[in-house]
Amino acid sequence: MNTDTIIIKQFIQEHGKEAAQALETIEPDKLATFFNDTPVELLLEVIPLINPHLMSTVFELMQKKKVVQLFESLEIHYTVLSIRMMNEGLAEKINSQLSSERSTYIRRLLKYPENSVGSYVEPAVLNLTEKMTVKEALEEAKRYKKKIYPILYVLTPDRKLAGAINLSDLITQHPEREIRSIMKTKVITIPPETPVQSILYHQGWTDYFALPVVDQSSIFMGVISLETIRSILAKSDRRLEEPGQTAISALGELYKIGLASLIRSATDFKPGTSKE
Repeated sequence: MNTDTIIIKQFIQEHGKEAAQALETIEPDKLATFFNDTPVELLLEVIPLINPHLMSTVFELMQKKKVVQLFESLEIHYTVLSIRMMNEGLAEKINSQLSSERSTYIRRLLKYPENSVGSYVEPAVLNLTEKMTVKEALEEAKRYKKKIYPILYVLTPDRKLAGAINLSDLITQHPEREIRSIMKTKVITIPPETPVQSILYHQGWTDYFALPVVDQSSIFMGVISLETIRSILAKSDRRLEEPGQTAISALGELYKIGLASLIRSATDFKPGTSKE
């Protein structure tokens, strides 16, 4: 192991979070090149700390042999999450090169019956870790490039659902408070095996844009969204008829318009003060 690798390894071991944050500022193609040249055992320590949505892009740019080595050793549910977010054709090629036992297990997790909630799950959603501070959570939301739902989900290190917090509530909290001290631990969840038809009129749609999908081990798989439900209903020439849906539609338009600017301003917000 050369001197540079020894220094990097020591930094990651002693300052994992800071190392991950530094790596997240690098362009995906350059990060892929760096990871291609970095020992697997070192990557295993830092990759789980990096934004999984960024990593899904980096995996697609890396040498396939190196990705296979990583997927053989990474925690199984992290590997499944990564494969779900990758290009379908590439994901299949990589999964086919994994060991038979691991590949079979991954396929079992990925494959749910047609028209089950698991077959419609949206894995690429922003989530937080329970040890994050409010400031760190808002910075994470600010960096996130894809759709953000008003409810943010909080996960344990092994990706189990620990709780949820409303983004509008998050910005009113003191920046140094830990997320786990303010999150709600009672959260409506949907098992992936649930037939999607059985939740078309779920009472949760009167209040939420998405519902979390959690497996039997409490592992967070992603969400099933109101947008998906509406699409399913539209295909069968039906419409949501619950009393709260008109309000949700109106809120949805406000959400699309204002959420991005809310996040941008939130990191400068100081509790107890107001903005003109």
